[in-house]
Amino acid sequence: MEEFVSSSSQFSADSGSTASSSSSQGDREPVLILVIGSRRGINNVIHTQFRFGFAQIHEWSKPMVDPNSGRLMSILTKYVYLN
Repeated sequence: MEEFVSSSSQFSADSGSTASSSSSQGDREPVLILVIGSRRGINNVIHTQFRFGFAQIHEWSKPMVDPNSGRLMSILTKYVYLN
């Protein structure tokens, strides 16, 4: 079984679209991180991830409606360096 999070994993963010950026990423794989909930809950998670140094606030999408649940969601794309 693969290790969930490796200490040697490296992440980077890219504000470009996944479709247009993925072909130029080389050995990196785009990973989408979704936060679904109330506007207040989403903002709390985004600001917490910023304080941890995981993502800049502007890297998250603006809240949009999740087509499956009808709730708000925000998306962050990170690129994982593949070994």
